[in-house]
Amino acid sequence: MDIQQILPILAGISSFVVALGIVTWISKQPSGTKEMMEISNAVKVGAAAFLRREMKIIIPIAIALSIIIGYFIGFSNGLAFAVGATLSAVAGLISLKITVKAAVRAAHLSSSGLGKTFAMAFRGGATVGLAVPAMALL
Repeated sequence: MDIQQILPILAGISSFVVALGIVTWISKQPSGTKEMMEISNAVKVGAAAFLRREMKIIIPIAIALSIIIGYFIGFSNGLAFAVGATLSAVAGLISLKITVKAAVRAAHLSSSGLGKTFAMAFRGGATVGLAVPAMALL
């Protein structure tokens, strides 16, 4: 393997490691009051219900498209589409879990000032921003 093949793999692994570190940091931050957690849990349940409903519609369409692409353009293209669609769904799940977790913590930190609130919100978004391209690279 030459550097052009190794570098994307290393970049993808590095992105996952950094994202995991940020998620660990977010999880260790205080999650707020009981009321904040109740609202956060309600948002989490609602977002999960939305994602389930969305996947019930998208999965059959994605399967049909991957079969059509595989038949007309080539098996490897259909397989690549299916893998990409699956990773996109995984990215949606990851972003849902991390964003809800970071949002309640950012709301809690808002009493400490804008800087801490922004740092939490930015890091919550950064995990998704790192995980999605990492999946694309790998």
